[in-house]
Amino acid sequence: WNKIYKASFLKENNILFEEGINFEDNLFFLKAYLNAQNIVFTKVPLYNYRQNSQTSYSKKGRQDYKKLDFFTLYKLQKKFLKEKNLYKNYKKGYEFSKKQELYYWFNKIEDKFIKLIYGWKLLWHFPLILRDNFCPV
Repeated sequence: WNKIYKASFLKENNILFEEGINFEDNLFFLKAYLNAQNIVFTKVPLYNYRQNSQTSYSKKGRQDYKKLDFFTLYKLQKKFLKEKNLYKNYKKGYEFSKKQELYYWFNKIEDKFIKLIYGWKLLWHFPLILRDNFCPV
């Protein structure tokens, strides 16, 4: 909700929203950002965003099962970075930021069953997370 794209740019680079997953805007932005030749920033407020929305995913416990899609998103982003031959160069930073992000969302989950599944997925993708003092489960 804070970006404007040329339709021709999106068409030329085949950038579409991934269907069937939540938080698909994260992958969309990554593809747009890495395909862009030019990026322009402005301080002019062009959009009014409500941060206290009752439907926000960032609210603790809000639709916890949808947060499991972060693991699908993680795989799709990693695949895209490999296709662009960028993964090797950014692996350390990318993996660190994903681990931080996944752990952040883990702490937002209230449903005990979803939290258990999420915790196991987190350990599966980042087996050394316990060594790194994250200790999610």
